Amino acid sequence: MMVSQTNEQTLETTIEQAFTGMTTEELKAAGDVRKTPADDLVANSGFRLGLPMVFKAQYVIDEKLFWRFFGANSEHSAG
Repeated sequence: MMVSQTNEQTLETTIEQAFTGMTTEELKAAGDVRKTPADDLVANSGFRLGLPMVFKAQYVIDEKLFWRFFGANSEHSAG
């Protein structure tokens, strides 16, 4: 019988991998995550991998991605 790791970190990593094709652990191993442009964190599925340093727990959002999304969508609805 194969034993699997079933903790919260494993679940988070599996979800990141499934939606974005990468994980924050892979990014950390690759270099300075803070210097990675958000556009590079987009998988073919359209999901974006947010960075912990821009996550605002008070609002439960990735502030950088929120404002990018908001700006892109409000331009389309203004016309």
